[in-house]
Amino acid sequence: MFKCVSPLGVLFELTTNVINADERQDK
Repeated sequence: MFKCVSPLGVLFELTTNVINADERQDK
């Protein structure tokens, strides 16, 4: 959706990365 570097886009990517890392640690 967002290909421009917007604060929301960066925040969204960071949050997804953190969530993915947390899920990997849980398993």
